[in-house]
Amino acid sequence: MKNIFLFLFLSFAFKLNAQGNLQFNQVITLNGTPSPCTLVNIDTVPIGKIWKIESWTNSNEVSIYFNNSQYNNHYLAVWGNNNGTQMQLSTNFNPIWLKAGDIISVMISNQFCQARPYFFSILEFNVVP
Repeated sequence: MKNIFLFLFLSFAFKLNAQGNLQFNQVITLNGTPSPCTLVNIDTVPIGKIWKIESWTNSNEVSIYFNNSQYNNHYLAVWGNNNGTQMQLSTNFNPIWLKAGDIISVMISNQFCQARPYFFSILEFNVVP
């Protein structure tokens, strides 16, 4: 009998701490060419939604920010080869999860402040209680 009450108590306790289930809503593509050398807010995760960023711009000239903090792992390395041109290692695209209210920003920062495009591929989920 004690075990049954303990089981019921724990079941209700864990149920009360649940944050909700995720239900797929849509695929979002964010892209554009912002003003160079300026931090530009691209989009904000809506209330009641969760975003899973699947892929993004892979360039050493496009800095990505989440909630005004720079994300430094969007590319691995850039180096010079024998011809003097730069080559880039492929990115390890680990998905990034963002909650409601999180802000995505980019800054184009290259030697001559030339415009460069950005790209994000995002899966949006509804938070269902």
